Amino acid sequence: GSIPHPLSLFNKFYHEFSRPRYDIAFVLLLLCSEAILTSFIVHKIPYTEIDWVAYMQEVTTYQEGERNYINIRGDTGPLVYPAGFLYLYGWLKSLAIGNQGENSSSTEKLVRSISSEAIPRIQWVFVAFYLLNCTVVLGLYQSVLRRVRHKWHLQHDQSTPALVVWYWRVAMGITCLSKRIHSIFVLRLFNDAPAMVLLYISMYLFACCDSWSLGCLVFSLAVSIKMNVLLF
Repeated sequence: GSIPHPLSLFNKFYHEFSRPRYDIAFVLLLLCSEAILTSFIVHKIPYTEIDWVAYMQEVTTYQEGERNYINIRGDTGPLVYPAGFLYLYGWLKSLAIGNQGENSSSTEKLVRSISSEAIPRIQWVFVAFYLLNCTVVLGLYQSVLRRVRHKWHLQHDQSTPALVVWYWRVAMGITCLSKRIHSIFVLRLFNDAPAMVLLYISMYLFACCDSWSLGCLVFSLAVSIKMNVLLF
């Protein structure tokens, strides 16, 4: 038989894979690609210290019994984040220390939590945060795409054009390539990362699940880590 022309193969792929039944597969492909890319970043790009040491100093002061915010401070200045930050980063500190540091003094735990052995361990936790963030954000995109398809069908009584579908899918792919977001999550370990994960989860609960009570609870948890979430 004759060999199909490359353009006809592309056209077939273009239209066939724009169908709804391939939506989940496309999202899973993006997430797998993100897992590989983010793991490569952790392995190949050096971690840059900005706030982690200050976070651990603030958490250590709190764990030593200090409850006056004026007296809780690190190298970058006084603590400016709510209590949820202290609880979360206290847990991250325990992961950084590991089982070997359980019986150490407060100072030894602080030193261990900011050591070169501890940082990679925490980076992998933030890789998990990042992939969860991607999953929720792509879920929001997918929800919008479903609504676009439904609206188009009601208005035109036909399936959504492949161009519209691929427009959204390209936008989803571009979202996964943000250099800044990768940096915030796995190279800086900023508290923006878990705060944004919780924010997007709350947005998903509001927009896709119509779950306002649970959404408000998750939104409040995001605010408890970093208050700039209120700007949304």
